[in-house]
Amino acid sequence: MLLAGDAAHVHPPTGGQGMNTGIQDAYNLGWKLAAALDGDDGPLSTYEPERRTVAARVLGISSELLGKLVDAMERGEDTRQLDISYRDPADTRPVAPGDRAPDAPLKNSDGRALRLFDLFRGPHATLLCFGATGESPALPGTRSYSVVEPGATAPGHAVIDIEGHAHAAYGVVAGTRILIRPDGYIGQIG
Repeated sequence: MLLAGDAAHVHPPTGGQGMNTGIQDAYNLGWKLAAALDGDDGPLSTYEPERRTVAARVLGISSELLGKLVDAMERGEDTRQLDISYRDPADTRPVAPGDRAPDAPLKNSDGRALRLFDLFRGPHATLLCFGATGESPALPGTRSYSVVEPGATAPGHAVIDIEGHAHAAYGVVAGTRILIRPDGYIGQIG
């Protein structure tokens, strides 16, 4: 794994180093990746040692101390915040209100590939109507989509669950409606 920019550095905003080191990281990594694509992997192996040296200089510490700091900052799964849930602890369903909405591959009515996350993108709520073949409800501030199986048709905004991944991810049957909040969490299941 290769990191650049803010993903690779922790600088306080008062230091003003984030953008400078981030741009340098990206440029350094870019030409080394280009060399690797042309068959020369040598420069790519120098990326981490070079950038760690720069990071140590920016922080005014030794490379050895930087290595210890990096090891001390290693965080476990719980700190990555991908499993945060607002779920009621008494709700034992596999997917429940308060959970982060799962993603799944889909196709639109024209056959173009897209993902559930594409539907969620933006400042709106999203209503998924699984198996719906009628008009989707119109709710203020909400975009509604019928999620149908291949071969089914639905008026309005319909997406095709090409291999059943969306149905499986949410553990739903035809007729289930799921409201996804603008922040990507499940608001209601009905």
